[in-house]
Amino acid sequence: MTLVERKLSPFEHALTLTNLFAPFNIVGVLELEPLPSSEHLVDVLAALQKRHPLLNAAIHPDGKEFRYVTQGVGPVPVETVDRPEGGSWRRAAEHELNTRLDSERGPLLKLTRVVDPSTERGELVITSHHAINDGVGMLELVSELLACCRALREGKPLPELPSLQPAPPLDALFPFSGMGKLMRLPPFMFRQMTDELRYRLKTRGVPKPVVPGQAECRILPVQISAENLTGLGRLARKQRTTPHAMMHAAMLLAVDKHLYGGNARALRGIGFADLRPFLNPPVSSEDLGSYISMMRYTAELGPNTDFWDLARNIGALLYKDAKRGDKFLAASMTKPLMRMMLSQTNQRMAAAALSFMDKVPLVAEGPVRLHNLHGFVSNIAVGPQFTALARIFRGALWWDFLYMNSDMDETGARAIAQDISNTLTALS
Repeated sequence: MTLVERKLSPFEHALTLTNLFAPFNIVGVLELEPLPSSEHLVDVLAALQKRHPLLNAAIHPDGKEFRYVTQGVGPVPVETVDRPEGGSWRRAAEHELNTRLDSERGPLLKLTRVVDPSTERGELVITSHHAINDGVGMLELVSELLACCRALREGKPLPELPSLQPAPPLDALFPFSGMGKLMRLPPFMFRQMTDELRYRLKTRGVPKPVVPGQAECRILPVQISAENLTGLGRLARKQRTTPHAMMHAAMLLAVDKHLYGGNARALRGIGFADLRPFLNPPVSSEDLGSYISMMRYTAELGPNTDFWDLARNIGALLYKDAKRGDKFLAASMTKPLMRMMLSQTNQRMAAAALSFMDKVPLVAEGPVRLHNLHGFVSNIAVGPQFTALARIFRGALWWDFLYMNSDMDETGARAIAQDISNTLTALS
């Protein structure tokens, strides 16, 4: 078993601070047939812990910092719950989104089997502390878990999973450091301050969303039909933008309509950049960890906002920031940003946030069949009002929406989701 003992990177530190403020987890849901037994999962998780150093870690305070430690960390727990009669897995997933992992005790992962006694089909809810996982790492973990469960289902031995060495922290792998970082930082900070000033001027006199004292995450999975996927890609190329930017634009317009009465003059959005391929050296999908960056942008709206103008503007903002290296600087500055945001009670981080993953590289068929998968990241009171993880799986576009019960009820969330779906369907 390979162990990891080191201080958290600034980005991991920011995620840990957020988790201390309110539960902040990545939650994946696998719809499986048959659902693996608890006994099989215990064996599989033991093999995964031997392979992945961060699955043997806890997070302890270290002065004003935090440190990964491995002493006294036990096996990954497996819990079994019954699916409510006539209900779904959503209750179990929401419970995990709203329940803090004991990060000082560890491990930073847990599994919940959601069982329906009337059928072999069930759900596996995988909960991970965000500091040790991002979307790419979670998919790799799911792929290894499925391969092991399928082998045991067929009576075969577990596949060989060689132990990995601890991957370096994110900030140690930037393509620039030292003077290179110092030279880039002042222009980056100037752009950030300019954007903040423009946002405040555009939103002057406009009621700000309330920061609730208490709030819980609620989820809403939505599917858009497979027939629309080809049309979206072709239209995006014709309009000199991307499907990702189109999704951002559809989200902001729907949020503006339902939460701001169509009167917003500027809205903040958040996108996410996968940094793994651009690090030095690149980080493999096999390595667990958070190797992403949060890219916040300001989109200007008006009474007759043109969808394509908005999509092109958002695409340009996200692409330009990523191209000139802001994605690395944004990751390094996340710790002071989160300290500031968590200390405020009068400002939300954004109106909407979207993470998009193209075709999901998971094998669906086999002795344990993967019917569908879902992904969610906990939101917090100062976080975005409406968030989504979108992905393409088995030829369909899925949106896993997440909202706060203090901002809206399910009827309100469905209205926003329906508007997003209608916009993209009409365009295609």
